[in-house]
Amino acid sequence: MTRRRRFLSSVGVVAVAGCLGGDGGDASDGGATDGDDTAGESTDEADGDGDPTDEPGAVEETADDPGEGTTATTTTETTTTLTTPAGNAERIVKGRQELEEGESSPFRWGVVDPATLDYEFEVVDGPAIDVLLFRGGQFELFRQGQAADWIAEGSAPDSTGDRGLVDLEPIDEDCVLVLDHTRFGPSDPPKNALDDPAIIDLEVDLYR
Repeated sequence: MTRRRRFLSSVGVVAVAGCLGGDGGDASDGGATDGDDTAGESTDEADGDGDPTDEPGAVEETADDPGEGTTATTTTETTTTLTTPAGNAERIVKGRQELEEGESSPFRWGVVDPATLDYEFEVVDGPAIDVLLFRGGQFELFRQGQAADWIAEGSAPDSTGDRGLVDLEPIDEDCVLVLDHTRFGPSDPPKNALDDPAIIDLEVDLYR
């Protein structure tokens, strides 16, 4: 027996841009795996001739030394921020959605020209959801309860909030961004549906 998802009746439809060319994860088994970025630091103190300083109590003098016997230390942190894309923005949706367990809310747009998808969401109440970007054909499989490939670069599986910024290229089918609160995606909603709806603030724009 084929199990079907319940989709909300309101579906955003615009004809402005295409989709990424590459495949992502499989919505039937948790999809893509995210890697962790790791970084290590090492510091070596040396005297002027390049040999390690081994004299007891010796401190290398610096121009901004705050005082005798103290070495100034400066820590620089680098953060990556997503900037607003260039071009004219076309709003797909902005507002609040409430999804019961077993519900999904799709937003679809057609193929016209290259564009940048910019979306941001936050689960203000309830469990984590899946925000998945599909090609149209894969989305049809997904909503029928079958295994489907989603585009990893444009998706945020098992998340309570994220921002996505994705360059899209025209292809021969629509793209669909789905808010999913079912057990078919990577996240696993609680089984007490009446007590655990997900309330999501969402904003989606296309720049071209």
